[in-house]
This record gives sequence, structure tokens and C-alpha cells, in this order.
Amino acid sequence: MKGVDTSHWNGTLEWPNIKPADYDFAFIKATESKNYMPPAGIDGLYEQHVTGAIGEDMPYGPYHFWRYYGVEGPEGQIDHFLNRVFSVGKPTCKYIVLDAEDKSAPKLTVETKRRLARSLLHLDANLPSEYEVLIYSARWWWDPWIGNDDVLMADGSRVAFAKWPLWVAHYTGNPLVKPYLPLTGSWSDYLFYQYTSAGLIPNAGDDTIDLNYTRLTLDQIRIPTEEPPELTLEERVANLEREAKAHGWPIP
Repeated sequence: MKGVDTSHWNGTLEWPNIKPADYDFAFIKATESKNYMPPAGIDGLYEQHVTGAIGEDMPYGPYHFWRYYGVEGPEGQIDHFLNRVFSVGKPTCKYIVLDAEDKSAPKLTVETKRRLARSLLHLDANLPSEYEVLIYSARWWWDPWIGNDDVLMADGSRVAFAKWPLWVAHYTGNPLVKPYLPLTGSWSDYLFYQYTSAGLIPNAGDDTIDLNYTRLTLDQIRIPTEEPPELTLEERVANLEREAKAHGWPIP
């Protein structure tokens, strides 16, 4: 199954032309740190892209572009991200993404690893139970910047990054070509795979859209539609009585 990921860099998109081209899901940039995306750290087209994905019944998951030097700090970035996402609406894909590819971060330092781990832990702890954390990264960044799979935190606990599934970027141009995974992580496979940053979808509004692949099905990534709670007998009788009174019908 294929999908797209979008941000303000794509501009306004023609979503009715994306779904028929066999793209079934979307990841959409929501936020970045305020000092990297002034003034508010908000992707200006997030709501527009969310509306487009919803209109085509494409499950969408939001992502935050993580920054080592973000003025909000590791946890504050996540609070900023979640406040933005859930103020717009409830994402319809179960995966909520932290995009880890910040080239301004110091390479291979304990503090870089700890700050990334703190953001991931905070995201994991504050998501509603129906959602899961997904890490977006690539071998070109993960190996030189993180360099392994776990980190010893200041409190003595150890965090293994591979506890969270991976959305890997490797631009092979072909979703059927196996992507490179980070050599220094312990991921044995990917969950999602970004296989090009220059996808051409006819009449979509941008000739260079990021394209993705997953072996999951729509049912596996979609948040189930909430069923209304079943009414008790007393509640059903009360509803019938209200409807009868509203129409002037006799009540036996």
C-alpha cells in the first residue's frame, strides 16, 4: 500500500487527484520548533492538508520535525506538537511521528541521544492509548548522529530506540527495492518506507511529492470509527417519548 507525506513545501495540493492515483494514506507535517519555523512553529498548510486527506478518506498521521536546539526543549517540543495536532482534530492514522534528521544536532554525543530519547518518551507517555509512536529517520542520519540503539539516561534508566517502529527514508525510487536500514540500530525491518522525495502524481499540484510504502493494510493503520454507545431500554423509551411529544403523537 502506498501513501504520501506532505508539508508546506508542497504548497496547496489537489487531494481528489491523489487518492485515485493509488495513494491511500498520508503523513502530514504539523510542527517544528519555533526558532526554526517562526513565529509559532506551526506548518501553515497543516490544516489544509488534513482537510484534503479527510475529504478523500485517507488515514492521516501528523509529524513533528525534531530539533536538538529547539527553544521548547525535548518535552516542550512534544507538548507544542500535541497541542497543535489535537486542536485541529483527531488523527485518523494510529501512528504519530517524530521526524529525527536534525543536521544541526551534535554528532554522537550522549546529550543528543538523551534529548531525542526524552522527546520520544514524552510523546509515548502523552498519546491517547489508541495511538503509537513512529520514528522517521534514515541511515545517513541515524548512524553518524545517534550511532547505536540505546542510551543511558541521567536517572540511570536505559532507553532502547528500537522499541518504537521505524519509518525509514531511502530514495531508491522503487517501493519494491529493499531499503537500507540504520546499521547501528537494532531494527530488523521497517514499518513504513519513504522511497522517493520526487514523486510525480498527475494533477496533484506539485511534481515532487514524497512517496511511501507499507506492507500494512488500511485496517491496520486506521483508527476505528467510534461506535455510539448502546442505549439502555430506559434511554430508548425516553427518546421515543421525546420524539412523540415533538410530533404531537399520542403516547400510550
